[in-house]
Amino acid sequence: MEKSQTALKTQTSFEIQNSFDYQKKLSKLGQSKYFLLAFLLPLLIIGLAYAIQNVYPFGSKHILTIDLYHQYAPFLRELRSKLLSGDSLFISWSGGLGFNFFSAITYYLASPFNLLLLLFSEQQISEAVLLLTVLKIAASGLTFYCYSYFSRKRHSWFYLAIACGYALSGYSLAYSWNIMWLDTIILLPIAILGLTYLIRNQRTWLYIVSLALILIVNYYTAFFVCFFLVFYYLVLYIQETNNNKELKTIKGHAGKCLLKFAGGSLLAGGMAATTLLPTIMALSRTSASGDVFPKSIDFFQPFIDFVSRLMTLAPLSIRDGMPNLYAGAILLIIIPFFFSSKRISYSTKVVHTVLMFFLIISLNNNVLNFIWHGFHYPNQLPFRNSFVLIFLLCSMAITAYDSWHNYDKVSWSKTLGIWIILLLLLQKIDREQYKFSLILVTILVLFIFTLIFNTGLDPKVQKRFISLALLFIMVVELTINTMVGIASINDNEYYGSRDGYLAGEYPTSVLKRVQQIKQESPNARAALWPDKCVNDPMLYGFPGLTIFASTYPKEPVQLFAHLGYDNNGINSYQNTGSNIIMDSLFGIKYKILDQNREEQISFYEAKETDGITALYENEYALPLLYFVPDIADSFQTNSDDTSFVNQRNLINAFGGEREILQAASYYSDNSVGCTIMEISDNKFQVDLLADEQAEFSFEIGANESGYHTIAWDVTGLRFDQVYISKQSDEQTDNTTELTYKQNLSRKGTSISDLGYLNQGEKVRVVFDVNKDDSHNGTIEFEAAVIDKEKFEYWNDNLSRISVNPTMHSSDNLTAEIECPDSGYLLFTSTYDPGWKAEVNHQQIEIKPFSDSLMLIPVEAGNNQIELTFIPQGFEHAVIISGASILLGVFLIIITFLIERHKTKKRILLQTDELNNTDTGSRIRPIALAVSDSLEKKNMPSGESARSDKPFQSDAGEQSHSDEPSQNQTDVTLKTTEEILPEIIELSPKSYHDTFETFDKKKHEDLINKRSVRNNNDHYDNADQNNKDNTSDNQDNKDDNDESENMKNPDDIEVED
Repeated sequence: MEKSQTALKTQTSFEIQNSFDYQKKLSKLGQSKYFLLAFLLPLLIIGLAYAIQNVYPFGSKHILTIDLYHQYAPFLRELRSKLLSGDSLFISWSGGLGFNFFSAITYYLASPFNLLLLLFSEQQISEAVLLLTVLKIAASGLTFYCYSYFSRKRHSWFYLAIACGYALSGYSLAYSWNIMWLDTIILLPIAILGLTYLIRNQRTWLYIVSLALILIVNYYTAFFVCFFLVFYYLVLYIQETNNNKELKTIKGHAGKCLLKFAGGSLLAGGMAATTLLPTIMALSRTSASGDVFPKSIDFFQPFIDFVSRLMTLAPLSIRDGMPNLYAGAILLIIIPFFFSSKRISYSTKVVHTVLMFFLIISLNNNVLNFIWHGFHYPNQLPFRNSFVLIFLLCSMAITAYDSWHNYDKVSWSKTLGIWIILLLLLQKIDREQYKFSLILVTILVLFIFTLIFNTGLDPKVQKRFISLALLFIMVVELTINTMVGIASINDNEYYGSRDGYLAGEYPTSVLKRVQQIKQESPNARAALWPDKCVNDPMLYGFPGLTIFASTYPKEPVQLFAHLGYDNNGINSYQNTGSNIIMDSLFGIKYKILDQNREEQISFYEAKETDGITALYENEYALPLLYFVPDIADSFQTNSDDTSFVNQRNLINAFGGEREILQAASYYSDNSVGCTIMEISDNKFQVDLLADEQAEFSFEIGANESGYHTIAWDVTGLRFDQVYISKQSDEQTDNTTELTYKQNLSRKGTSISDLGYLNQGEKVRVVFDVNKDDSHNGTIEFEAAVIDKEKFEYWNDNLSRISVNPTMHSSDNLTAEIECPDSGYLLFTSTYDPGWKAEVNHQQIEIKPFSDSLMLIPVEAGNNQIELTFIPQGFEHAVIISGASILLGVFLIIITFLIERHKTKKRILLQTDELNNTDTGSRIRPIALAVSDSLEKKNMPSGESARSDKPFQSDAGEQSHSDEPSQNQTDVTLKTTEEILPEIIELSPKSYHDTFETFDKKKHEDLINKRSVRNNNDHYDNADQNNKDNTSDNQDNKDDNDESENMKNPDDIEVED
C-alpha cells in the first residue's frame, strides 16, 4: 500500500513537472513571435517594394545603382573570388595597376553578412546583393526590438511598430544601396543596450563587443557612432539614475560608470585595431585628408523645414537635399508627449532636448557637419550621420509610450490640431517643400493615430489592443512609404537590367575572354571597351588600370589625370580611351571589345572572336618591371601642361625622344547651337545658345601619313556622344559623299586613337553636347601623330631589360634580371608604403615614381628581387588587437573569480549559521529565508518600482508583455516549481531526512500568498501615484493591460 502511494506520488510529481516544462516552452514560444515579427515585417515590406519594381526574381532588373553598381558589387565579386581561392586579402591586381585591397575590405567589405556570397555563383552577384540588402534591413528591425525588450524587460506591439520604423527609415531606404552602412544601423541598438547594462552596474562585455564590431564592419559610419556615444552617455546616465534611484546610492557609481565607459570604449578600439589602424593610414593618403576647416559659419536650411523630413512620403535625399529622418509619422505625435509626460523626469527631458537640438543643428551647420564627417566635406550623399538622430527619436518614442497609461487624460486631439494648423501654414509659406499631397497623407495618418490613442480613455479597451492597432496602421504606412521610396530610387537613379552586368550573354563572353587571358599571360593587364562600370577589372576579374575606390591614394589619380585619362580628380581614373604609347608603358596587353561597336585599335592584333566580343593583343606591352634611367627619379607631371606635353615628358624620362609624339594640325570646324572661340593655345571657349541642340567639331588634317591620336579635357560641359566623322572611300556619284561615324569615349577627359591617316586625309571629331547638364565652358583639345619607327626602337630598348615577376601569391613576387648599369626598375603598380623589397637578399628602400608608381634601385649585373606587401600599420595593429583581446579575457576571468569567491563566502556563512542551530529548528529559518528572498524579488524597491517608470534595472524584475496573462493557478504552480529547488540548494545533505518531514504544502501556500500580495501591492502603489478617484479593481485591470496582470515566473528575466 505504501509502495503504491509512493508510486502514485512519484507519477503525480512527474506529471506536474512535465506540465511545468510544457507551459514553459509555450511561454518562450509566445515571446519569440515578437522577435520573429521584428525581423519578418521589414523583410516582407522591403521585399514587396523591390518585387513591385520588377527586381529579379520577380522581374528582369537588379538593385545595383550609383556606387553599388560601380564600386561595391565589383568589390564583392573580388572578395568572393579571394575567399574561394584562398588568395591574399592584402592586395588586388584587379584594378588600379594593383592596389591595397585590405583598406577596401575594412572600408567596404568587412560585414560578416558578406560570407553569404559563397552561396552564390560569380554571375549571381546581383542576387547576392539583393539578399544582403533585405537581410540587413530586416536585422536592424530585430536588433532595435532586442534593445527595446531587454532594456525594459517587457514585450509590446508598440515596440515592434517602432522597430519597423527604425528598420525602414528614410535613411535606410535612401542609402539602401550603400549596403556597408546598414551594418552600423544593425549594431547601434545593441551598443546602446550594452551601454544601458553598463550604467545599471550589470554586464559590460556587451558594450565592448558591440562597439568593437561597429568599428570593424565599417570604419566610416563607426566614427558617427563613437561621436554620438560621447554625448548620449550623459543622457542615458541621467535617464537611468532617475528611473532607478538605488543607482545613486551606490558609492562612487558615477565615477565607476564613466571609467567603465571610457575604458570599455578604448578596449573596443584596441580590439578593432587590426582594421582601424591600416585603414586610417590608407585614408591619410587620399584626397579626403586635405580638406580645410570652414572659415565661416553657415546654415543650410530653415530649421522649420526639418518637420518635412519626418512626414509620410517625405522625398528621399540621395545626392543632395535635406537629411533623411523619416521613421513613421507617429513620431510627430508621440515625441511631444515625451516632453509633456509627468512620469518622465524633468532632467531626462532636458538632456534629451539638448541632445536632440544639437543633432539637428549638426545636420544644418557647415562647421558641425564638417566635424561629424571626420573633418571632411562629403562628396554628395549629404548628412550621412542622420541615422543617430533617428535612433534617438525612436528611443524617445518608446520611453514616452511606456510612460503613458490608457486611462491618462492626454490631449491627443490638441496635438493633432496643432500639427494640422502648423502643416497647413507651412504649405502656404513653402509649397515646394510642403506639397499638398504630402500634407494630406501625413494629416490622415496622424488623425488615425489620434483616434487609436483616444480609445484608451475607454476603460474597457486594454492597452495591448491599442498597441496592436498602432502596429497595424504603422505597417500599412511603412509599406506605402517604402514602395514609394524604392520607386523613386528606380526612377531617379535607375535599376538596370540584370542581364548585361554579370549575367547574360555579353558578360558570359567577357568572362570567357578573361579566362583566356589568364591562361596565356597570367600577369598581363587588359581593358574592356566600352566600359560597363568604373571598376570593370574588379567586376570581371582581370588585371587592369581602371579604379574607383575611396581608399585609393590621390597621387596616382593626379598622374593619370595629367596624362589625359578620364578621372574624377578624387579617387578614380578610367581607361575609357588611350593610345599605344600609354598602353605599352602600363602593360595593357589585351583589349576586349564589343563586336557590335567599332573601336580604333591601332597596333593591336586580332586574336579571337565569338561574334559577341573580340580579343585583341598588344605586342608592345611591357612587363611589370623594366629598367629606366636615373632621371626617372625626379619626374613629375604638371597640371598646367596639356596631356600630350606630359606624355612627351614621360617618354623622355624613360629614355625616349619627345618626337615620338609629334603635334598634328587641326582647326575648329562647325558649331551648331553654340559658339566656339580659341582663347589660348589648344584651349577654346564654348558658349551655349538657346537652341535645343548643341554640337561642335574639330577637323584634323594629316600633314604626313601615320597613326594619329587626340586628347581633350573639358570644364562645364557634358557630352551625349563623341564620334569620328570620316569620308568613305566609296562614292555613289560625283555629288554625293558618304561618311561613316565611329564612337569615341564621351567622357570629359579622354585620350582617343584615330587610327592610320594617309597624308592629306581629313577626319572630323564631333562633340554632341548634353544641354541639360552643361553650361558655358572650355575645352582643351590637341592632336598628335605617333612616329612608329622611333616608338618601336624605344619600346624595344625598354623591353630588353624587363621581367614579369613570378607571383607566388598576390602579395609575394620574385624576379631575376640582368641590368647593364645601376639605376631603377620601374614597378608599374600603385605606390604604397606597405611594399617591401629585397635585392640580392638585402632590404632596400622603394622610391615613389611621381608619388604614384614605384622605383626599385638595382645595381649593374644580376639582381634577385623579392617583393612583399603587408598593409602599413597592420603588424602593429595585430599586436594591439591581440593585447586588447587578452586584456579583455583576463578581466573576464578576474571578474568571474571575484564573484565566485564572494558566492563561496556567502554559502559558508549560511552553512555556519545552520550548524549553530539545533536539528529541530534548522528547516524553518531556511524556509523563511527563501520566503524573504522571494518577497524581496516581488517587493517594489523604493521609487524604482513605481509603475510610472518605464523600466527597472533589478535583476529579478518581471517581464511585462502584451500577451494575455496565465491564470492564477498556473502562477502558484510555477512559483512552487521555482522555489523548491532553491530550498533544497540551501540545505546541507546532513539534513535531508529532516527536509522529508517538512510540510511543503504549508510553505508553498505561505510563499504564494506573499507573492500575490506583493504583486497586488506593487500595482496598487503604482496606481495611487498615477490617478485619483478610481477603484482598486479598475486600477489593477488597467495596469495589467500592458504588463499582463500577474506574470508567471517563467517570464522572469535574470541578469548574469
